[in-house]
Amino acid sequence: MASVSLPPKFPIFQHDATSPRSSEVTNHVFTLFPLLPAELRIKIWRSTLQRQRIIQVVLSPVNEAEDHYIIDGSLDTPNGEEFIAEVGGYNTISKLMRVNKEARHEALLFYRLHLPCRFIKPWEIKAQPEACRRGVLYFNPEYDFLHIFHTKDNGDSPSSLRTLSNFVYHLKTTYDCRHVGLLNLALDRDPAKPDWRAGAVRFHDSFDASDLPAGIDTTLRATLEQLHEVFFVFRTPIVRDSDWPDEDQFDLLHSTLLPIWSASPNFERAGQDPRHGVSESLQENSSFYWFGLDSALNDWNCLLAKLDLPLLNSGSRSQTHYSCGLAYSVDSALTWESFVRESVAKPQHYVFNMETARNYLCLQQKRSGRTNSGEWMPTFGFWLFRLPEGIEHISRFRNSYVDANGIQRIRHSAPDLTKVWSELLVANLY
Repeated sequence: MASVSLPPKFPIFQHDATSPRSSEVTNHVFTLFPLLPAELRIKIWRSTLQRQRIIQVVLSPVNEAEDHYIIDGSLDTPNGEEFIAEVGGYNTISKLMRVNKEARHEALLFYRLHLPCRFIKPWEIKAQPEACRRGVLYFNPEYDFLHIFHTKDNGDSPSSLRTLSNFVYHLKTTYDCRHVGLLNLALDRDPAKPDWRAGAVRFHDSFDASDLPAGIDTTLRATLEQLHEVFFVFRTPIVRDSDWPDEDQFDLLHSTLLPIWSASPNFERAGQDPRHGVSESLQENSSFYWFGLDSALNDWNCLLAKLDLPLLNSGSRSQTHYSCGLAYSVDSALTWESFVRESVAKPQHYVFNMETARNYLCLQQKRSGRTNSGEWMPTFGFWLFRLPEGIEHISRFRNSYVDANGIQRIRHSAPDLTKVWSELLVANLY
């Protein structure tokens, strides 16, 4: 019988202080756990729950959502909400909900905010969902980030901000028993303008907070003022010496060590990226598209100015920490390719766990013709660059381009991103 060559298991970097290069998880069964004192068991449950997540949420005005769903007011908008929240991603419901009664009780206490929603698959974030099931998003404002998207018809008008205002109002006043609401926020400006769902809620000049219903305007101001962290997330292909992403994205990804976007909501903060060669990658002229960085920051500042809040780059004292997140996205690379090749993102392009991560890397390895990955240790997550001090070092465009005469020209010197490089966020794929 002919031997079968199996694809190698990539040594994917996971943030694990005890064994950072380990690619396997060893399952240990502790049979005496039920015999521990109740106080100790509860402490263990709570320690397990104290993890950060980035949860993707698509906001749709109710009148727009009626085109896609049969709205049942008692289930979808029980408190008069003017939005439908659709939650994408994978494993947004804690496994402790299904362990036993004690674990579920602690999980429900920890994730104290219970928001009625519709669950959608991650690849439907930017495509009209075929079917959505009703559910509840359980999250903890002190730990979790909400990654806010808008629907296509809601993005370029003041209605997007009214929808966002209504959303943060109900988070704070209706669903949070402590009346805290949103503390951590992620926004992105996706290049996929033609898509049904297309990135962050955007500012519109005609928006006037004073036109909001009583209480909602003050809640919006209070929420934005209390934010702990805001990530502006940029998911990008990689380019080099051409106006379009190279077909062999795997080869460029191998060279730049750019983290890969994952649909898994769970992540760990790894501090400075410990992988070999990262510093060199950030100093070289490997080029990333910073899609709409200036406009995204300008939109955010325009909203803050409307509400008389400190601007991002004003030097005013603010408790909010801003960062710009960067990750390689198969989704965004395919968006660029679609302009010339009619390619579309498919489920196999999304990573949820270690198995799908390895399958994706093996698929890209086969596509590129590489026979081995060498010492490359990819990771899934994204880099974070602190703002506003990092803005001047971040290039919106690639560094070189080919002019109308076919001559390669340099726009400016390559940015040295090590000057603003602060940390790596690693998706937890286990």
